[in-house]
Amino acid sequence: MTPKVCMISLWRNDETRNIEERTWHLLHKTGVSRWIWVEGDSGDDTLKTLHHLTAGKNVTIVHHDTLIKGDDPEHRMLRLSQTVNAGFEAVRPDDDYVLLHESDLQSPRDIAKKLLATGKCPIAGWPVLPLAGGGEIFYDTWAYRRFNVYFSNLPPYHPCYDDTDLFEVDSVGSVWLLSADDVRRGLRCDKLACVELCEKLRADFGRTIWVDPTLKIIQPRELWTSTRHI
Repeated sequence: MTPKVCMISLWRNDETRNIEERTWHLLHKTGVSRWIWVEGDSGDDTLKTLHHLTAGKNVTIVHHDTLIKGDDPEHRMLRLSQTVNAGFEAVRPDDDYVLLHESDLQSPRDIAKKLLATGKCPIAGWPVLPLAGGGEIFYDTWAYRRFNVYFSNLPPYHPCYDDTDLFEVDSVGSVWLLSADDVRRGLRCDKLACVELCEKLRADFGRTIWVDPTLKIIQPRELWTSTRHI
């Protein structure tokens, strides 16, 4: 039986940020059974636009305003944590896996199938940011950690890094697959979003977190803003 994968993505103030192209990109993923899109705290018509673009599609749109103000790292993580929790509430009893996929990132069309094919769960791809002059750097240096050591933008990235095979980490972000059963069993986060989710998956659910370095996830430069995290 083909596993049922629901994809959760978050949206905020995205009405003029390539929203049509982004929705098309996410909705054309193979191996995804349905989509959960959580929108909240927007000061524009993101919610209305998402409803228009997904009419007739298998998309559950959850509107959840946290009312958390400010874009400093602490408030941003609080808002993200509460928003992803709202998405988790929409996971159904027949969902097998949850694919967390940031709405502005680009991934292979068959990303769900490729992550499942590794046989590991939770597992993430390898997010990169293209450089203006060519080449790329590793992108998610805040979320990806191992033994309390952050990954770096440039090779060798981290002592645990392997460019040819899966490797274990303590936490990931950006685009990653986890068991829907863990979500139904109460997996939630309070203030550190994906890092906190990974900590709980390891400590409370006995999971091992993996990365597939061959599955490249791209952060479009036009949608990227440099952020100093906490």
